[in-house]
Amino acid sequence: METVRRPSADAQRANAIRLYPHATQSFFLEAFECLGGTSAHLEEGIYALTSVPPPVCNRGGSAVRGGPVRRTYPRVTFRQSVAPSSQAKEVELIHPGHPLLRGVVELTLERDGELLKQGCIVVDERDQGVEPRMAFGFRHCVVDGTRTSCGAARVVSQRFIFVEVDSSGVARNGGRAPHLNY
Repeated sequence: METVRRPSADAQRANAIRLYPHATQSFFLEAFECLGGTSAHLEEGIYALTSVPPPVCNRGGSAVRGGPVRRTYPRVTFRQSVAPSSQAKEVELIHPGHPLLRGVVELTLERDGELLKQGCIVVDERDQGVEPRMAFGFRHCVVDGTRTSCGAARVVSQRFIFVEVDSSGVARNGGRAPHLNY
């Protein structure tokens, strides 16, 4: 019976920590606008990026980085399920690794990196308690003592872990992705 439950539990865990398309869409559209870009909602799940700011275009890069970033994108989506089903006109999928998203992320980190390092306050609306708690996210890496060709320590395993600390200072495992509920 354990062999039946294990894949299901693994699938649930993977689903909980994957990058949801609506999270990518929400981040991208707000960051894009803050960088001076303009967009228009065309239909369910499809947007037009009518003006990509020059600093974002300049981040595009070579074929190694996924190709150049264009000044406009007539039809884009953040959901893989939308892209193939839209038969009227071609829809480009914006995803992690896409040069446009990468440029927006890089410029946002350059502009707001110090502010982002300060953290943020989020609320778990399901928790009706009155005791405050803090959640910390940590990148946990295991290195093997060798160096990459760039001279950096070679990472053989890494994961992101969460720790919650209550108002009395007691720490506990925060679970796989508690931030998804905040």
